[in-house]
Amino acid sequence: MSGLGRAVAKVGTFRPWHNLVLTVGTGLGVVCIVATIVMVTFGYKPLSFRSGFMSPAMDTGPVEGPGSGFEDTSTDAEPRRHGFWKSLRSDRVRALLSLGIILGVGSVGTLAYWTDDATASGATFSSGTIDLLVSNEVDDDFAFSTLSLSLMVPGSTTAGVITVKNEGTAPFKFTVTSAATNVDTKALKDGVVAKVTTDAAVTGTGQARTCASAAIGGSGTTITAGLITTGRQLAGGASETLCFQVALPTNAAMSLQNASTTATLTFTATSDLT
Repeated sequence: MSGLGRAVAKVGTFRPWHNLVLTVGTGLGVVCIVATIVMVTFGYKPLSFRSGFMSPAMDTGPVEGPGSGFEDTSTDAEPRRHGFWKSLRSDRVRALLSLGIILGVGSVGTLAYWTDDATASGATFSSGTIDLLVSNEVDDDFAFSTLSLSLMVPGSTTAGVITVKNEGTAPFKFTVTSAATNVDTKALKDGVVAKVTTDAAVTGTGQARTCASAAIGGSGTTITAGLITTGRQLAGGASETLCFQVALPTNAAMSLQNASTTATLTFTATSDLT
């Protein structure tokens, strides 16, 4: 009996601290729960955070009972009070109410952040136009008769000037290709030599009309393929004058006598400026 009495007395010395912790936790828990309800009522939205700092879980064992360290060893024979205050004295109830601290602190901590936002508006977008004109021909079919030449002989040269204009509002790049007929199968189209410059006027007359300046870099020399393959850029409303020259070389073959061909130049504009 003396051994049992010593054990009971030893455990009983922890009882006041046990009651104090639960009582304080209960009070703080109730305050936090009430504060949380008030904040939510006024439109606050508490957030919950998930963290792994409390993992892995630990088995805490029973809150009360044999072996828990909190068994009731009181020898006070006074009857316990009933009703609400009795419930608050329950270890389990007070422990649950103490959990309100977690909810309250989490809510208050979340509501401590300030937020702000701003807007950016007023951006307006509009599209432009590209409109390629050749020598101001609005129907896109210019008769390039000034380049024509009859009765050519080896050494004959003809030339003509064309103005390329961007009638639109947006910049574009343009290229020029050429195709030629071969109705008589004599292939005069392959026997002549072409040249393209930026001269604004033709030099010479008759069968000696020429484009005096050097050819545009990268321009072609045949009337059966690309004459300007590297796009030339024109801003909206801008224009450029090109001089086209065609010559029958002095070493032209005898088979090219009494031959003819008709060339068609195609100007193509694109808004792709790369």
